[in-house]
Amino acid sequence: MTTTSAGEIVGVTEGDRRAMIAYESLSAIPLSPGFIAEILEGRHDGIGRIQLIARHRLAALEDAARACEQQARDFLSPQYATGQPASSISERFACSECATAIRALKSPPPASSEEPSV
Repeated sequence: MTTTSAGEIVGVTEGDRRAMIAYESLSAIPLSPGFIAEILEGRHDGIGRIQLIARHRLAALEDAARACEQQARDFLSPQYATGQPASSISERFACSECATAIRALKSPPPASSEEPSV
């Protein structure tokens, strides 16, 4: 799993915020519409459970990327690569591309300054 220092604030996504609302809705105390709006606006991104949710998401993505990298190494094995070197190369490339794409998910998308198209 990915390690981050305890005081480091990690980026929070809309999915993390929605997971926080779902988690909090399991408690006996109902969430007020105002609190839900605050969560969705990102006003609680740097504290508590939402940071735990975001850290867990980042760690899971890193674990998935590492699994792709391990699979790429496995495709180097003599048992696999002997007799089919072209397949070994293309499969290692695919695994590498998957790992890169998974790691890209760890960064929140840039805010769009464009007007939505109608």
